[in-house]
Amino acid sequence: MKKRFVVALLALAIMFTCVLPGAALAKDKVTISLYWILSNKNMMWQAFSKMMDNVEKRTNGEVVFKRYHSGTLGTDTDAMEQMRSGALDILACGVGVYGRYDPTVASVSLPYLFRDYDHIKKFLKKDTFNKLLKGLEAHNMRAISLFNAGFRDVMNTKRAVNSAADVAGLKLKSAKIASWLTYWKTVGAMPTAIKPTEQYMAVKTGVVDGMEMAAINAKSWKLYEVCKYYSRVKAAWGGPLLAMNLAKFNSLSPEYRKILLEEASKAADWSFDQGKERDAASLKFMASKGMQINYNPDVASFRAAAQKAYAEYAKEKWFKADLIKEIQAIK
Repeated sequence: MKKRFVVALLALAIMFTCVLPGAALAKDKVTISLYWILSNKNMMWQAFSKMMDNVEKRTNGEVVFKRYHSGTLGTDTDAMEQMRSGALDILACGVGVYGRYDPTVASVSLPYLFRDYDHIKKFLKKDTFNKLLKGLEAHNMRAISLFNAGFRDVMNTKRAVNSAADVAGLKLKSAKIASWLTYWKTVGAMPTAIKPTEQYMAVKTGVVDGMEMAAINAKSWKLYEVCKYYSRVKAAWGGPLLAMNLAKFNSLSPEYRKILLEEASKAADWSFDQGKERDAASLKFMASKGMQINYNPDVASFRAAAQKAYAEYAKEKWFKADLIKEIQAIK
C-alpha cells in the first residue's frame, strides 16, 4: 500500500514537472496600440471602440488595446511615420493621408464612385478592396477597413444650389485631396484647401462662400450658423481608413488576424448603418436652425461633371480604370 502511495506521488511529481513548464511558456498577451487623431466623442471612435472591445472579448483578454485619440500622438503625418516604423500599431485617419504614399488608395473617394452606403459595405467585403489598397504594403502598412464619415454635400452663403450650374463661381472650401479639388474645378467652382479649424471663420469673413462636407460634420462644426443653403448632392464619399503596421499584423497568429479583421468589418458595417440615421438627424437639426436644405437637387448634372473629372484622372498613373470599373459594377 505504502509502495503504491509512493508511486502515485512520483507520478504526480512527473506530471507537474511536465505541465508546469508548459504553463510557464504560455504565450504572453498581445498589446496593440491604436490612434485616432480626432475626438473620442464622435461616431468613428464609437466604431473603433466596438472593434477593440470585441477583439479583447473574443481573445479572452489575450489581445489588449492601448487606445489613443484627440491629437495625443501628434498630427496624422507624424502618426503615419510612427505606424510605418512600428512605434504605433494601428492608425485611423483620412484616406488622403495614406494617398501620400500610394495615391491609388485615395480612389475610394472619387466623385460618384459609390451609389450609397450599402454599395460601400459590399465593396469592403470584395477582393477588389484588398487589390485597391494592396499598394500600402510596400510602405509597411496593411489596410484593415474603411469607416464611414458620410457623403459630401455642398453648402454656401450666396444662393440655393439645385444643379451643377449653380455652383459655378462659388469659392468653396474643400479637403486637401487632389481628386476633390479637380472635381469642383470641373463643376466651375473655385475650391481651396483650408484647415477644418479655420473653416468657420473663413466662411464668416468671406474668405470662401461655402464648402463641401458631410452633413454630420457640418452639424458638428456648427456651419449652419454661417451657411444658409445646403444641397444634398452626395458628390463623394469620405471616411477614415484603419491600417496596421504590416510587420505587426503578420506577427499575429492566424486566429488573431482573423478575429481582428472580422471585428473591424462588423464595426465598419455599424458605422455605415449609423450613417443613414445620423445624416437624417443632422439635416433635420440644421433645418431647425434656419438652414435651407435641398434634399432633391439635380444630381444628374453633378454626375455629368464627374465624367469630365474622370477624364482628367485617367491621365494620372495612380488611376486604375479596371479596378474603378469593378467597384462601380458591384451590385
